[in-house]
Amino acid sequence: MWGLHLKRKGRWWHYYRSVPREFADVEHKALISFSLKTGDFSEAKRMAAEISVRLEHDWRAAFRFALRMQPNVIAPQPRYNVRMGSIRNLRPT
Repeated sequence: MWGLHLKRKGRWWHYYRSVPREFADVEHKALISFSLKTGDFSEAKRMAAEISVRLEHDWRAAFRFALRMQPNVIAPQPRYNVRMGSIRNLRPT
């Protein structure tokens, strides 16, 4: 696990995680956050680890599904600011 993704607010632990850039097309939120409704740090760590694994799995599945729905797409297109790309004469391949 790369990080705990935990913050304490009051008496409860909350799960906080930024969405990785590679999954920005399948998850429209920039930040996932919610209460784990536990005050026990060990329990919060266990819950956060399970949630992280499930999120990664769901994001990857949604990403693969999105690629299958677009048969012309061989690889994800690079994401960059279109204005900056046109100024630098960059074109997505």
